[in-house]
Amino acid sequence: MGTDDGDLVAAAGEDRISGLPDHLLHSILLGHPDLRTFDAARTSVLSRRWRHVWAHLPFLSFSHGGEEADSSTLDRIDAALNAYSDSEPTASRLEISMTNWRCQVPVSRVASWLRFASRRLAGELRLSLCCGNLKYGEVAVAGEELVIPLCERATEISFEKLCCALRFRLPPADAGAFAALITLDIKNAALDGEELDGVLASRCPRLKKLVLEWITVLGGGDASVLSIRSGSLEDLKVSTNERLGRLQVAAPELRTLFLSIRHGDAHIAAAPKLEEVYCYNNYGFEPGRHRLVEAGRHLRRLVIMLNAAVLMRQFNTVDELVLGVYIPKVRHRRYYKQS
Repeated sequence: MGTDDGDLVAAAGEDRISGLPDHLLHSILLGHPDLRTFDAARTSVLSRRWRHVWAHLPFLSFSHGGEEADSSTLDRIDAALNAYSDSEPTASRLEISMTNWRCQVPVSRVASWLRFASRRLAGELRLSLCCGNLKYGEVAVAGEELVIPLCERATEISFEKLCCALRFRLPPADAGAFAALITLDIKNAALDGEELDGVLASRCPRLKKLVLEWITVLGGGDASVLSIRSGSLEDLKVSTNERLGRLQVAAPELRTLFLSIRHGDAHIAAAPKLEEVYCYNNYGFEPGRHRLVEAGRHLRRLVIMLNAAVLMRQFNTVDELVLGVYIPKVRHRRYYKQS
């Protein structure tokens, strides 16, 4: 392609693609469902015309499915992000995925990717990778910490399998907020309950959906408190990995609640618009420890494993009830008569 000196020119034929405007070249690079940013970046060697075309793409997607992500793989991601930083546009999506649990990504690398997102992202941030040598369901509560910077233009943030302690050490409230954030999804990580509460209460004015799945509260145990206060939150899912002292929720716009807490109290207050409640496992709802206060009296849907009758007493009507019953398998013993 191209006719510049040093370009890789086709042996015969006319290059009609390079003459297309940038937005059409972007459509070509984005049109193939399996094309990743690594592949798009390779087009920079075709000619000087193509050298920076990929660096103006709105979507940045890096994935690695091998058993181990060596330093060269991580260096390629860093190089691509650095090249993109030198260009003018803002990314509308950044996705980095290491699909194998054996992939070990240093926290320092992830921190640099988050700094890029805080500066250049206006849209979706999705990280799915392992920062520690842990199995699924295990969370590091000690050791390295990953500090989440302000991403003022991010609309969705999703962290999965990070297996490290996430910290929100943010500047004073008047110095910025997650002003555009609508969805926050965190799976397999440790969180400081007080820091999270401060972020949700004063830094996320547009947040609609919050997912905290397989999480551990730092300094856990019976004294730990996970507080969720939000004036905009509509959809909440909380699943704890370790013992939790208390979950406190104050969300006047809450409509959907998924609760799965091991050995902890839950106090759901100021939720007059609540329409759907999901408690899938045996320890999902304990009448003596879990309370719905100032909730709406009508439920559109209730999904629960046990204690349905007790929970239903809190509502005047339930349109749809999905009840799961666990029946343990009975092993039959064989008796042999001695002769």
